[in-house]
Order: sequence, then C-alpha cells, then structure tokens
Amino acid sequence: MISKAHKKRLHSSSIYRKEELVREIEYLRSITKDVVDRYSLRVYSCLMDIMRILKSPNRKTQTVKKPNDKTMRVMLSCARSLKVKPKKGRAKDLVRIETIARKLDDLMPSQP
Repeated sequence: MISKAHKKRLHSSSIYRKEELVREIEYLRSITKDVVDRYSLRVYSCLMDIMRILKSPNRKTQTVKKPNDKTMRVMLSCARSLKVKPKKGRAKDLVRIETIARKLDDLMPSQP
C-alpha cells in the first residue's frame, strides 16, 4: 500500500513534469516559427534576386547578365514543373519550392 506522503510526492512530481513539458512545447513552437520564417526568407530572396535581374531594363552598358532565350525556356519549364498543394502546408512542398528556386538560380548567368 502506498502512503499518503508518497502519493503526494508522486502527484507533485507529475505536476512538475507537466509544467516542464509545457515549457518545452512552448519553446518548440517559438523555434518552429523562427526556422520557418528564416527558411522562407532565404527561398523568397533567391526568387526575388532572379526576378530583379529578369525585370531590369535592357541597356547596352548594363553590367547585369540575363539568361539567353534557350536558358529562359529551360527556366520556364522548370518553374512550371512545380507540383505543390499549398493548403496542406506540407514540408515536402517547401523542399520542392526550394529545389526549383535553386535550379533557377543555377541556370542564371554569373553576375559580375
């Protein structure tokens, strides 16, 4: 038979574990948001850099190198190949978007 004192200690340690678990879950929530924000910012900025170059005006004296027509066709095909389901919020969709962004970036000419 378990004594009242032992039951009280078990109960208090259970409360402590629950509070500790709540703190850990709160921490996981906060770092999840930070990681997702930084990840999306990195992919988003890669895509924005590509768009900035593609949208820059054509000038004879420009120092920005744009992809040629053949490369742009490949890039367009690559971008159109993306298959995601944004409403599901799946991690594999983020990876697919990042993969496409990297491929597009790799296809861009080196900038001076």
